[in-house]
Amino acid sequence: MEKDVALISFERRALLRCRTLAPEMLRGHLFHKASVGEMLAGAREVGSELIMPEKRLLSDELRDRAREAGIKVATWVVDEVDELRQLMRFELYGVGSNRPGDMMEALQAS
Repeated sequence: MEKDVALISFERRALLRCRTLAPEMLRGHLFHKASVGEMLAGAREVGSELIMPEKRLLSDELRDRAREAGIKVATWVVDEVDELRQLMRFELYGVGSNRPGDMMEALQAS
């Protein structure tokens, strides 16, 4: 199961503990407000391979700098298919959604 699960949190302390308890599992640092630099620094601090900013924080700069740093980018909450299509330009690793079935269908139709 270690390859199929991501442990995500807003709390750096929780992510540091996850790193200690399950270092082989992907950890994602959630953000609801932060600059690009703060998000990348937060990911480095906890050894996270994934950042998950709230969708309004997505930008070309974030996508490009995260890619350069080897950090995956995902976002949350995406519940509308049209919005998912618009966000695809950020080459997201994943999305958090309350409507995963609709999102999967949209991706398969693309």
